[in-house]
Amino acid sequence: MNYSFVVLVFLLFLLGCNSDPGPAGPERTGPFGEIVGKASLYSDNGIGLQDNSGITVSLEGNSYSTLTKSDGSWKLTEIPAGVYTLVFSKTGFFTIKDYEVHVVGNDTVNRGSYNFIGQIPNVTFKHISITGPDSNNYFNINGNISLADSLLRSAYIIYNKEPISVSSTIISLMTVYHIIQPNSTSFSWRLDYIDSFKKEYNLSPGSKIYLRVLLRPRAGRAISYNPFNGNVEIYNGQNALSNLDSLIVP
Repeated sequence: MNYSFVVLVFLLFLLGCNSDPGPAGPERTGPFGEIVGKASLYSDNGIGLQDNSGITVSLEGNSYSTLTKSDGSWKLTEIPAGVYTLVFSKTGFFTIKDYEVHVVGNDTVNRGSYNFIGQIPNVTFKHISITGPDSNNYFNINGNISLADSLLRSAYIIYNKEPISVSSTIISLMTVYHIIQPNSTSFSWRLDYIDSFKKEYNLSPGSKIYLRVLLRPRAGRAISYNPFNGNVEIYNGQNALSNLDSLIVP
């Protein structure tokens, strides 16, 4: 028998048994912390719901997520040290975010119970239009909504230098809010701060500013300042969002 051949086969067998299995998955190393808190659901009329379950609480940009219990409590565990953004979402409700959540490791970060999540209203903007400027360089924003009720409503007016796209997160140069009176489907808002607007945002005469209008939740919020990129962000902007209009800076 050719012993060299036998030795070669044996060596090949050993190499096959000890072959490289390929790169291992990322190893999670500590220390780990946890994030806890409570979130509350509110109906469109601003009344808190009894059942606050089913809100998805997640860390933006990764796979960590959990659901709230009926009392609104939630907990995210085994979170590596870092700085995170919490996202609260549920179908039929506005999405909100909680920025700059610092996890040191081996700690419990309590974000409290201030996350109020409002229901998306069953109301749409039929149309908005802008008239002006008048002799004082004031503009009027006019429009109407599809349905009125006996309570005050308010809406965000969203301004930007670029056309405002319909998306889950809208970037705004400036956002202000105005009141829609009870039992009314029409509204008119006077834009009388164009001079300060020009100065703050370095707008030259002839610049175009784009506008959309978004109904605010009666409880909770749908807008935040993002400290990571300096943007004012509006969430779930595709809901009850008006048509796009624009004005020319005088």
